Amino acid sequence: MVETNPYSAPRAQVRDPESAAGRPELATPWIRLGAVMLDALIPFSIVFVGAVFVVLFSGAEETSAFGAEETPAYAIVLLIAFSIVYFLFQLKLLAENGWTIGKKICGIRIIRANGDQAGVGRIFGLRMMAPGLLGAIPFVGIVFGLVDGLLIFSDQHRTLHDRMADTLVVVA
Repeated sequence: MVETNPYSAPRAQVRDPESAAGRPELATPWIRLGAVMLDALIPFSIVFVGAVFVVLFSGAEETSAFGAEETPAYAIVLLIAFSIVYFLFQLKLLAENGWTIGKKICGIRIIRANGDQAGVGRIFGLRMMAPGLLGAIPFVGIVFGLVDGLLIFSDQHRTLHDRMADTLVVVA
């Protein structure tokens, strides 16, 4: 039997208020990169398989003035329709759950900096549209894209679009 000194200092573990249970764990840059790659790989794979299908089974007999076979119009329409549906599906997932398919697989999600769920306006307008518009400006877009990507390695792992939208990417 171990005797304890009734006059010894208490041995309770004390937590720092900054790291209390109320603060979620931030996602690492590498996990975020994996999620972005998965989000890009999924539609690319589907489009690639669709393109192979169109080439193999279209039976296109028309050729352009340069002698190359023309892409059937239905393939272009299907590609545009798929892109729109996939984008809206991902946006729905982001608005409802804070994650895309890639983020879900990687076990991360987007939240507001105050811990609330980020709404569709914040996600679409401030995380997607504003950076997209800035990225379209010559020279400014290059600098913005570079700084945006590199800030993921800062101490808070927050990119510029995270800061613009006041969001965090955390472990789910």
